[in-house]
Amino acid sequence: MQTGRAVIQQVSGDLDESARMTGAGFLRRLTAITVPLASRGLAAGGLIVFVKIMRDLSLVVLLFTPTMPVLSVLAYRYASEGFTQFANAITVVILVISIAATLLANQLQAKSQPWLKT
Repeated sequence: MQTGRAVIQQVSGDLDESARMTGAGFLRRLTAITVPLASRGLAAGGLIVFVKIMRDLSLVVLLFTPTMPVLSVLAYRYASEGFTQFANAITVVILVISIAATLLANQLQAKSQPWLKT
């Protein structure tokens, strides 16, 4: 929440005010000004939260319920019960999800910073 709030606060109020003076409605101002300017920061904040949760098993354990097992807890349970193949398969799934999220973040960063392409 802190990252999202900081990103939104960095968008100047003058832009919103000038769009309002030209007759743009709230949704138009949001989609044309605020979201494009804040999307990179919001994506970075979401990625930071995602990586932290994937890394820290103790936080994931708090999210676990008997009706909805989390992948990390399920892998830990299989490993502790001796089903190492199942635990390894779940770990590979977690790895693929993490790598996909990282590649997506890198691709979004490359699109938003065309001057860094070599």
